[in-house]
Order: sequence, then C-alpha cells, then structure tokens
Amino acid sequence: MADKCDFCAESRLAKGFPPICVSACPEHALIFGREDSPEIQAWLQDNKYYQYQLPGAGKPHLYRRFGQHLIKKENV
Repeated sequence: MADKCDFCAESRLAKGFPPICVSACPEHALIFGREDSPEIQAWLQDNKYYQYQLPGAGKPHLYRRFGQHLIKKENV
C-alpha cells in the first residue's frame, strides 16, 4: 500500500464502497471496515491477520490476511 493512500476516501468510501484494493484483491486477503462491525468481527475470527499502520495515523481499518502472499498455487 502506498504511504499516500487515503483508502479511496472521496472516490469510493464516500459512496459506500470499499477501497479499490479490497475489491480488486483476487485472493480476498484484504477487508476494510470498523472493528466493531459484525462482518469484520466474523472475518477477524476466521483469519490470521495483521494491520499496516503509519505512526500518528490513528487506528487502521484495513486488515490483511496473514500469509496469503506466501501461498504458492499448485499446478500453475
């Protein structure tokens, strides 16, 4: 994720859509939302995850499934 990323605040979040990185991820390794939402809670319980956070940026709302980028696809 780029350091200047604003999670598509004006182009997508303001219209009720998730950031494009979440929508476009072919492995469904990203989810965006408030930690207290039922959808996010279910996803967090089902996945090992981590969050990328810049100092002073506040609490992040983007969660990344741990290890998805390390999984090798068989028969590719």
